[in-house]
Amino acid sequence: MRVLEQGGREQGLFARRLSAIFICMSSVTEIEAAMERLSAKELGRLRDWLLSRPALAGAARPKTGAELASIWPRLFHLSLAEADALGADVEAVRTRQSPPRPPAWE
Repeated sequence: MRVLEQGGREQGLFARRLSAIFICMSSVTEIEAAMERLSAKELGRLRDWLLSRPALAGAARPKTGAELASIWPRLFHLSLAEADALGADVEAVRTRQSPPRPPAWE
């Protein structure tokens, strides 16, 4: 998430004032780019914040085949034409894109 001070100036991932406004970023790429701009001190604060968050309640119980079969009809499904169009779009984008950059933490 991006943090803006009251005056609207971008301040990275952490608020410099208590009255900060948090705005959700739209993609993992945008979050990664923001993390790359953080100083070592800010990265340390981000790490500490992430590690101090409470753990999730626990993983969901694995489902049996019969349970999955009962859930499957209620899930959203693409038609064959929509799936083919989606696959063609994905392949077209892959051929136009440059190779991905390694993540900031590598």
